[in-house]
Amino acid sequence: MQYSVSDSGNGIYVISGSSNNKLYDNTLTNSKSHAILVNNGSNGNTFYSNKIISANREGLEIDQDPTSKNNVFSNDQVIDSAPSNNTITDEIHKRTTLR
Repeated sequence: MQYSVSDSGNGIYVISGSSNNKLYDNTLTNSKSHAILVNNGSNGNTFYSNKIISANREGLEIDQDPTSKNNVFSNDQVIDSAPSNNTITDEIHKRTTLR
């Protein structure tokens, strides 16, 4: 199922202990906290072909708790919609660590 989420706290919020879910073909626009947040002990989830669009740093972040393992992220697009002189996207890619 395809969803579009705009101007929310977290675009996709994976609750603690979630496992073996597939989240794909979603469009996340201008999330205020994280584009995708994976919480405690969430394992084996797959995120693919999602489009993440934001003009703010937080709305481009993909983050997971250190206790979450074996989550797969593939073919997700991260689009910085801020003015062209804004270089936050490179910094986001450097800081995002996916396990």
